[in-house]
Amino acid sequence: MIKDNYLKRYYSIMNSLIQHSFPNLKNKKIKIYESKNLKFSADAKKFPWTLRIRTNPRLRKYSKKFLTGLFAHELSHLEKFVNDSWFEYYILRDFKTMSKRFIKNEEKETDKQAIRKGYAKELYLQRSSRWNAKGKKIEKIRKLYISPNEIKKYALSIGKWN
Repeated sequence: MIKDNYLKRYYSIMNSLIQHSFPNLKNKKIKIYESKNLKFSADAKKFPWTLRIRTNPRLRKYSKKFLTGLFAHELSHLEKFVNDSWFEYYILRDFKTMSKRFIKNEEKETDKQAIRKGYAKELYLQRSSRWNAKGKKIEKIRKLYISPNEIKKYALSIGKWN
């Protein structure tokens, strides 16, 4: 039983995305948790027994369209993770995550996957919301992810800006 309205909302959005765009995740157990200590808006992780998305409490106030972009990105991570073998995910990936280049490439490819699945405008909205802010955290975000303009440009180039 999900007792918090924001979690009900998150699961509703996530389940709708899975139903329409992430068939590989249909029969997977995915838990959503909230963490005040999370540096980003959300993250995704694979465990042997379940998949997990952690969210920052500040997401509670955002629109469905914003959250759709965010969850499309996180589900794109999980879709890749479930396709990785045990060795690829738990050994190779742990080793590779020590490389900033690997993280940057993984995040940008995850953005592109969400765009290819048809969530360019939602991702654009989510990314635009903080892209022009100031601070060290934002600088890190700018280095890791595709910019709002790049999202639109890529989506237009593949016919996904609909």
